[in-house]
Parts: sequence; structure tokens; C-alpha cells
Amino acid sequence: MSGMSGAMIRPDNKSFVDSSLDRGMSQDAVMLRKRLQKFFDDISETSVTLGILRRKAKSLMEISKECSLNNWDGYGALAVNQATVFQAHRFLRALPTVVPAPDIMAEPSGEVAFEWYLGPRWVLAISIDNRGELTYAGLFGSNEVHGTEYFEDELPEAIETNLYRVLSEGR
Repeated sequence: MSGMSGAMIRPDNKSFVDSSLDRGMSQDAVMLRKRLQKFFDDISETSVTLGILRRKAKSLMEISKECSLNNWDGYGALAVNQATVFQAHRFLRALPTVVPAPDIMAEPSGEVAFEWYLGPRWVLAISIDNRGELTYAGLFGSNEVHGTEYFEDELPEAIETNLYRVLSEGR
């Protein structure tokens, strides 16, 4: 796990790379999607934020390959299935652009976990399953939080609040 410098985020800062709300079917919509994808591909080579996003998406794909069979850890872990990888990718893309990239790992339950570790008492871990259920736990100094939320088209308020909490107070 890597440490990271503190960062301020605002809970209302939405990601500009999330296309989960794109429902366009026309020729113009398809052309615009292709142009936007090319734009993001081009700037991800020079943009720190999008470059990190691309590397984390690659990391997610590697986890998908390495953990695609039951017992991938030798201790009976469940496979990380494609529906879970899809949900995890959607979650990653929905993160506000100012949020530092999390560490990403597979869970023995078959879920994908995202972790922001700033120190022994400053950490937020969020797991997502194949239905978009988010299970989270955070430690903020002497305060603890945990819960479950459902991820639909945007991050639930509790997740954004706890991201803000760990990253702004953990400096």
C-alpha cells in the first residue's frame, strides 16, 4: 500500500469522464462518443489524472485475469467475475477527478476493493460486488465508520463524504 499526499475534494465535484449516463443512439451520438474517447486517449498520455485512471483501469483488468477462477488465492477465494469488474470500472470512472487513485485489489469474497491508505489510522476501504453494492469502512483518527450503499449512476453521498473525510483530514 502506498502513502499519498493529502488532497482536498468537494463532494459535489463530479467526474467528467463518466459515460454511464450516455444513452445516445444516433449517428451523431456515436461519432461524438468516438471523438470524446479519442480526446481522452490523447490527453491521458499527458494528463496526470487521466493517466492514473488509465493505469488503474489496467490494474483492474489484471486483477480480473489473475482472479477469474475460484480459489485464486489457494485459500478458497471466490472468482472475481466480469459483472464485478464492470461495476468496479464504473466506480473508478465515477470518482471525482481530484481524488487520488486508490490501491485496487481482489477480495476473497469475489468483490473488488478500493483503498485510500494515508497512515495506520487514516484509511478508507470500499468494496463493490457484481450488483453495485458498495461496502465501506473507514478509520479517521479515533473515529470509525462503516456501511453499505448502492452504486447507480453516481457515487452515493456517504461514499463522497467519507472520501472527503479521509483525504482532507488525513493530511
